[in-house]
Amino acid sequence: MNPSGNRFLRENLLGISLTPIALVCASAVSVADLERSSHSRFALAGGKALDGPGIDALRTLNKGYEEIAQSMTPTIVSIQSIAELSGRR
Repeated sequence: MNPSGNRFLRENLLGISLTPIALVCASAVSVADLERSSHSRFALAGGKALDGPGIDALRTLNKGYEEIAQSMTPTIVSIQSIAELSGRR
């Protein structure tokens, strides 16, 4: 190896040796997060819970919203938010 290569290794040994460790740690954290997030905290209702006049009314209302949205697409929408801020006194 040439002298400049040896100098590079000496000057960057810490960074070069920590890179694989960082990659292993990042992989372990990613795997742990995937395992944790695969178990949902939500349960979907089924069966009799989704029957009845109230649910039918919601489905009808939802279809109405879908029809309105489809008839208005594409549309330009402007959304503004105004908030009053008070300073400390």
